[in-house]
Amino acid sequence: MYSKDSMVILPQQDKYRSKATDRVLRPKAQAELLGVSRTSLWRLRLEPGFPKVIRVGVGSVGRLESELLAWLHSRQEV
Repeated sequence: MYSKDSMVILPQQDKYRSKATDRVLRPKAQAELLGVSRTSLWRLRLEPGFPKVIRVGVGSVGRLESELLAWLHSRQEV
């Protein structure tokens, strides 16, 4: 087991882009996270700066949770 003294915690570059805990979200989960319908999610893909899809299998796509949160946060600052 690891003790607290043997672990090194590095500062995060961006709290919305932590790759260590990042998840790939499928469209239904993306829509729930953003509070929009799946149709609106499909329309959002055309907006500049909206996260690109990641192909996770044959006929399966997703987006990184951290990228969606960063995009959402940037929209709230405007």
